[in-house]
Amino acid sequence: MSANLIAATNLQEMVAANPMPTTFHGDALLFGANLAAMTAFTCLGAMVVGWMIISMITHRHVDKLFHPVTIYRGQWLFAASALTIRAGTAAASLWAWDQNAARTASRVLSLQRYLDPLSLAFAAGWLVLLALSYSAMVAQLRKRPYPIEMLAQASELKVPASVVGLSILAAGTVAWLRSQGV
Repeated sequence: MSANLIAATNLQEMVAANPMPTTFHGDALLFGANLAAMTAFTCLGAMVVGWMIISMITHRHVDKLFHPVTIYRGQWLFAASALTIRAGTAAASLWAWDQNAARTASRVLSLQRYLDPLSLAFAAGWLVLLALSYSAMVAQLRKRPYPIEMLAQASELKVPASVVGLSILAAGTVAWLRSQGV
């Protein structure tokens, strides 16, 4: 029997024997908090990815390759992509954890490990853009006018807050059900 087959079988047995990943030590609150956070940040990250892509496409005729706005959007695109992939695979592995579908859950857990390097590649892209543009970006941002009225934009947080609230509700329900053995 190959080592990969043994590992897959052991992983399936572990899933089948436990209502939640063993790293949570049966703590439904901890499981629910992680499920909510990973789900919320997957959704929020995907929203930012979409936002940046739409902004880049919409302004492609105005923004040049090394324009500060283009670099800014690129940084956010890379960072949000890394977050979406990493949190998304973690959320998927927690949502997929099902004693009655151990084979599916073990495949999702394996997929997570394959996508980790892709997530880190996006994070590396973000760090490279940050390192290459930092000094020039700071100099550009120090030019007048500097004040940004952030509180005037508070209404922009309604949708992200709803995503977080729904993630907490869904994850809390799942965590409670799993703690009850359902």
